[in-house]
Amino acid sequence: TIKDNETTLPKLDEAKPASKPKAKELSTEQIDKKKSVLSKVLRYGTSQERKQALFELIHFPKEHAKELYIYLGEMLKTEKDLGMKIVILRTVSELNLVEYKDSVILLFDDPNEDVSKQAVSTAKKLKLQDAVPPLIEKLKKEDFTKNSNAVTLYINALSELPNGKDASPFLQAKFREKFNHSDMRAQIALYFGSVADGSADSILQDVAFDDLMPTTLRCYSINALGK
Repeated sequence: TIKDNETTLPKLDEAKPASKPKAKELSTEQIDKKKSVLSKVLRYGTSQERKQALFELIHFPKEHAKELYIYLGEMLKTEKDLGMKIVILRTVSELNLVEYKDSVILLFDDPNEDVSKQAVSTAKKLKLQDAVPPLIEKLKKEDFTKNSNAVTLYINALSELPNGKDASPFLQAKFREKFNHSDMRAQIALYFGSVADGSADSILQDVAFDDLMPTTLRCYSINALGK
């Protein structure tokens, strides 16, 4: 149990009817009770209890969740626990809370790599157009001569974001540089196909029909040409 000012907080499942009916079948009183429990646990619970509360929030009736969503936005700005930050970002993503886009994008630069990567994944799922410029800036700081999960993540996100095609001029330059890692060039090739960038046609053909190029890179370039 969790204590706050000597008051024991109820467990999450105490707000649920024993038969666990769907949320739409809950009475107004039951919804209000569960809402109160979620609010208290999110504020005063242990990390594990708060994570469970966030899972419950995903399935809580949206029309009754406005106050909980507001607090979720506050958590996104102030949370210190790294594991919680990641779960909060995933919850924002699942609930499609695009109104918190600024906070999500700010977390691109979180000192913790796992948090920053989750922020990028959340921005991708939310289709945040505003995420494109900062992602391009992040790419410009990366070393394309090495195989990098971060670079792959950024390129993949840009390939699915509105206006992600804005990264094409920079990525075309990186694709032309033969000293860059072949796997990174292959990811760029996939990006060209995903955003249907016809201006990359000639550089993709140069690679696709060059017998000296790595097979995987050639295959990805052909795939992009097909798209």
